[in-house]
Amino acid sequence: GALASAPPGQPGTLVAQFNGSRVDLTWGAAVDATSYVLEIGVTPGGPYTRRNIGALTAFGVTAPAGDFYMRVRGLNALGEGLP
Repeated sequence: GALASAPPGQPGTLVAQFNGSRVDLTWGAAVDATSYVLEIGVTPGGPYTRRNIGALTAFGVTAPAGDFYMRVRGLNALGEGLP
């Protein structure tokens, strides 16, 4: 495809499904994203632990104990999009 001319758009709604201690996440693809960063924190607004998960739009993680907050951002060669 054509090279992106800006950072990626915002991913679609992040949906979490719980299965015991596992959380299965899915989201809509962000326009022009070549990969995604999953951010996990214990307070809204961060700080977040970040993990690049590649071009996936679904990912499973083991849920940390207690309350936690997750968001996802699209990435491309020009930067990060909004979470």
